Amino acid sequence: MKRISLPIVLLGLILIGSAVSAYAADSSLVTIGARLNSLDTSVAALRQKIQVQDLYISLVERTNQQLSHGMTFAAAFIAALGALFTIGSIIAGVMLFRQSRDFQRRINDAIEDYRQIVDGFIEEKKVELAMKVRELESRVAPDAESQRNIDREVKDLSALQDSLTAISKKNR
Repeated sequence: MKRISLPIVLLGLILIGSAVSAYAADSSLVTIGARLNSLDTSVAALRQKIQVQDLYISLVERTNQQLSHGMTFAAAFIAALGALFTIGSIIAGVMLFRQSRDFQRRINDAIEDYRQIVDGFIEEKKVELAMKVRELESRVAPDAESQRNIDREVKDLSALQDSLTAISKKNR
């Protein structure tokens, strides 16, 4: 075996050590690079998750805004006014119906009252006419001309009595 000098051994060891450390440095750089790549992938995934969450949050915020706009004080006030107007309209319609029914009943009662008054008047006039006819028939006619006048008056009074009877029947 050949003897190797110490400086050469040391130099060999230094070279081997530096090679090993260079290899170790290269492998740690590869490990660091791999870790950086996995971190980049994780960061990208996190960014996507954050973007999705931001979109979801904005959607929820818009939904909440739309829901909060649904029942504001003005909307509630307008809805209450609409309900009150509807109820008032129904009450007014019922009142108008009752008034028209009462008015119709009053008109019918007034017509019936006037009908009774007219019927009484007609009956009164019938009695007066009958009395006049009897009076004329009871008169003694001294001559033929007077008899013709009496007959004409009796005929006119009979026609008037018939027309009053027809009116009386028509009113019933």
